[in-house]
Amino acid sequence: MSRFKMVMKKCAVCGHEAEYKLIMSTSGFGSMDLDTRPPALARFLLSDQVEFCEHCGYANIDISCLSRENVQEYMETDEYQNILNSSINETSKKYLLTAYLTPFRKYTDYRGGYYLKAAWAFDDHHDTENAIEARKKSVDFLMQYAKIRKKIKIEVIVVDVLRRSLQFEEAKKLALDLLERVDDDLMKKILLFQIELINKKDVACHKVSEI
Repeated sequence: MSRFKMVMKKCAVCGHEAEYKLIMSTSGFGSMDLDTRPPALARFLLSDQVEFCEHCGYANIDISCLSRENVQEYMETDEYQNILNSSINETSKKYLLTAYLTPFRKYTDYRGGYYLKAAWAFDDHHDTENAIEARKKSVDFLMQYAKIRKKIKIEVIVVDVLRRSLQFEEAKKLALDLLERVDDDLMKKILLFQIELINKKDVACHKVSEI
């Protein structure tokens, strides 16, 4: 069961006030995907985790806060406007906009995660081409974060991201490298399973419960 409440917030960019859903708690039923996408009910709240101003087009985890200095200059760029005015699904759009406005160096983990969540929403809308592109964008940011913070679990997730974005050679190389470095039995099983999938050129979504 999910619990939430509606709160009034003012956009940090234009000052427009609107009501937003604040998630208080949620739960999941079933196994998460290999890239950590949660099961229902948690996955149904994906869109509510990013706030979007209908008045000026600003997107952020918290609409009342500025994601960076001079944010309006970034919002006026062709890339931001192209995403804003595109016909892609609203959830993916919000995550792509938020990722674009997230500072590059300081928040690599957030930026990589936003691109990955955009891919999840593209999956739900059967938009394979854009899902692949979003995953490709997430890889470098996730790997930078993994290296800086020494988060080997993030690298294991990246194997799945690479596989599902058709980067089989890179996925297998990383999986084999990780097998020599991980100690956790579950992660080893996941990596061996990933190698099986890679060898079969399998790009489908798979769950941890399959291990």
